[in-house]
Amino acid sequence: MRGLKTVVNATIAGAIVTVIGFFDDTFIGPVVVALAAWLPALLTFAITAVAYSLVQYWASIWLIRHWAEWVRTERGRRAEARLEKWREGRFLGPVVRGLTNGSVLWFGVASLAFAAVDIVGIWNLSSKEEISLRKIAVASTVYGTWCAVLWTGAGYGIGVGFGSH
Repeated sequence: MRGLKTVVNATIAGAIVTVIGFFDDTFIGPVVVALAAWLPALLTFAITAVAYSLVQYWASIWLIRHWAEWVRTERGRRAEARLEKWREGRFLGPVVRGLTNGSVLWFGVASLAFAAVDIVGIWNLSSKEEISLRKIAVASTVYGTWCAVLWTGAGYGIGVGFGSH
C-alpha cells in the first residue's frame, strides 16, 4: 500500500510541476485574471506574487529532489525535447545559454522568460553543478512577480472595461 501512495503522490506532484512549468498561462493565469477583474488589483497582485513565487519555489525543490525519477517519465522526455528547441531558437537560445553560463543579469532575464521549474530543468540538463537554493529563490520570485504583474494587469484592464473597478 505504501508503494501505491508513493506512486500517486509522485504522479500528482509531477503533474503539478509540469502545469507550473509549461502550462501556467493556460491554467493559473485565467484564474488570476478573473480575480483581478473583480477584486482590487493591488490585493490580487500581492497575493498572486507571494503565492505563485512560493509555489514556484516548492515545485523547483520537488523537481530537484525527484529529478532522477522525473526525467525518465514522458513529461521529462518532453521537457528535454522542448529544451532542445529552446537551445536552437534565435530568441531563447542565448537566454538558455546565459542561464547556466552568464551573469546575474542573464539569470534574471532567463527568470522572466522561464518558470523557475523550467530553470531547474534547464540547469540540470545543461550543467554539471547543482543549482543553488538562492538562485531558485531568485528565479521563483522574479517569475512569480512577473506573472502576477501580467495577469493582474490583464484582469484589471478587463475589470475597468466592464466597469467593475
